[in-house]
Amino acid sequence: MVSNKIISWVVIAGAAEAKIYEHRRKNNSFKLHHELDHPEGRLKTHDLVTEHPGRYASGSSTGTFAQDHNSKDNENTRFAKEIVDYLDHARTTNQFDEAIVVMSPHFYGLFEKHLGHELKKKIVRHLMKDYSNMPEKELLETVFPKQEIET
Repeated sequence: MVSNKIISWVVIAGAAEAKIYEHRRKNNSFKLHHELDHPEGRLKTHDLVTEHPGRYASGSSTGTFAQDHNSKDNENTRFAKEIVDYLDHARTTNQFDEAIVVMSPHFYGLFEKHLGHELKKKIVRHLMKDYSNMPEKELLETVFPKQEIET
């Protein structure tokens, strides 16, 4: 059986926002702890493109103008790193015991690239789903099935 004193953080994140919930097993409390907003994640790719020139890729007689970098992925990567930095600071100040991460597979891949060894050890489970619009009560029941939260 798992200790009832453990503080779990549930990180629900996507390209535009991250919500971090705190779950305390002792009294089965589940509340929003912190939100990170990333409005650039809501922008379309063409809105993120800077005025820097791309490169000209030529074929046999015609060419196409292509961007050097995928601007949307760059923004998503920046936000994933911001989330990791926040969690790592919280880890070093002992604000949580374990974390459950809920993200789409693509965003989790960007997030995982920035995880350090110590923070990675705190992540006990990850769900590759987008639950960003799920009501809190339903989220609690989905992330912590009854058998895990009963004492």
